[in-house]
Amino acid sequence: MDNLNNVGEVTKVNNERLEQDIYKLLTKYYNTNMKLMKNNLRNECKLKYKDFGGRKGMAELVGLEFGAFQSCLNPSHQSSLTFENLIKICGTFDIKAEKLFANTRITKGNQGVEKTWTLEKKQKFVNDYKRLGVEGMTEEYLLTKKTVALYNTRFSKDLGL
Repeated sequence: MDNLNNVGEVTKVNNERLEQDIYKLLTKYYNTNMKLMKNNLRNECKLKYKDFGGRKGMAELVGLEFGAFQSCLNPSHQSSLTFENLIKICGTFDIKAEKLFANTRITKGNQGVEKTWTLEKKQKFVNDYKRLGVEGMTEEYLLTKKTVALYNTRFSKDLGL
């Protein structure tokens, strides 16, 4: 009988932890820029395309239509990545959801994108590019690799480098 009580207590503790973990994930989900989250998810999925038969194979495994799966990975697509689909994708492909919330310094909206590039900001960008490389810059400035490369070329030219 004591063993049954212990099992009940362990189950209660595990359920409380699960609830806390879900609450933490939901909080991060709602406080993270959707484009950033989709971009991070896309990057994580790219690492697994070959193992699961490409994007179509991955979509089938998750149980989503191909177009719906694609929109979950496309930061430019207007639809949101639902929490349910996020959990399905992460669970199916063993992706740590915490990785998707990395660099959450920007919340809601496009506040991290520079509207005006002064010479000082351009110099900082070029210096950061040298220090961080393309991958680091995409995370730091929330820009695509193509945009990072384009800005680096333009800003270096503007600075006479």
